Amino acid sequence: MAEEWLRRFQDFSRTVDFVDDTIFDDVKDLLEKAFKEWRICFFRVLMSGHSIRTSTGNVPALRTIWSQDPSQMDFHIADDNGAANTLTTYAFLHCKEIWVTAEDGGKLSKHMHSPHGLIDQWPEHEGLPALPAYTDSPGGTARTLLALPLKYGSRFFGVMSLEFSDALPYSSRAKSSATMFSRSLARIIWLHETNETQVNDSKDAIEQLHHGLQSTAHAFRRRRIFLASSAEESNGPVIATIKAILESEFKDDFELDYWAEESASGGINDHVRTAIAAAEFGICYLSEQVSDNPRRYEDNPNVLFEAGMFQMLHQMRDSASDADAARWIPIRESSALTGPLPFDIAGDRKLSVPRDPETYEVDTEKFAEEFRTAIHALMVALDVD
Repeated sequence: MAEEWLRRFQDFSRTVDFVDDTIFDDVKDLLEKAFKEWRICFFRVLMSGHSIRTSTGNVPALRTIWSQDPSQMDFHIADDNGAANTLTTYAFLHCKEIWVTAEDGGKLSKHMHSPHGLIDQWPEHEGLPALPAYTDSPGGTARTLLALPLKYGSRFFGVMSLEFSDALPYSSRAKSSATMFSRSLARIIWLHETNETQVNDSKDAIEQLHHGLQSTAHAFRRRRIFLASSAEESNGPVIATIKAILESEFKDDFELDYWAEESASGGINDHVRTAIAAAEFGICYLSEQVSDNPRRYEDNPNVLFEAGMFQMLHQMRDSASDADAARWIPIRESSALTGPLPFDIAGDRKLSVPRDPETYEVDTEKFAEEFRTAIHALMVALDVD
């Protein structure tokens, strides 16, 4: 009867191709009923791929995914000398089934301090190191410990230990049943872990899609460029050159949104935030002329605020910091005409306004060429068609 049930369990594991939490919980409930029938007094399933932090660093560990005793979750696989810490981790470390009983058929708990008197009845253990001592489980009534490595195909990913109240002799029939059971359970656990990974990956992907929708950029229109400057510089040669190039040479690629030309009602901060969120790229001419010194410039605080807002919003939206910095082009006067910036900016594409050293007039041809180069570099870096 028990063999027939194990064959049905094996058939179930072979035919099922999807194991979510509900199905896995049903399987565990079913097996716990079977364990009672088989006089199993304790069981634990451990998975690899985990670690425990110690004073010397992280060490490989097995983590409990199913057990009668959830109080202990993580287990060191081996000590500093490479020896297994428990009988269960011994089976995992050597990828070998073990069928452990006491020589006298007594309780395994008598061998907690020394493995002397413990025997592994499962054959094919020649060349393996001696067994470790028994680690007590709740109740302390076990007389047989069966540890079964969990393998699915070429994947070896965990171990299950079953402790029986009876001292069970090893037999070929018992080996066949144990092998059938471990392979069937391993496939179900693997399918459940795979499904859990797929679900979590899907949730992360959906979250990223939601995160991307924080931008109001339109997928069916030209990419928007947010251009910011002080009002005093709105009619100057720097802004005029930028607008002329974007509106002629790049008119099929970008739609310019120059905030100084906007007349929408509402608070200026709300309007600027909306414009920045809708833009995929930004250009900020940070400098403005000092009123009492025509040959001295300073950073406009409003434009600095908009630049910081653009960088912050797009760092939240993008996943890579390099891409964050690449999304905007800061433009300033040379360091000889202005002071240091109060915060870090996208240095790779930062432009300094070229001026005649005598007249201080903008060299519009040179600036136009440098600006074109920066725009092309921006498009290449972000793979803009």
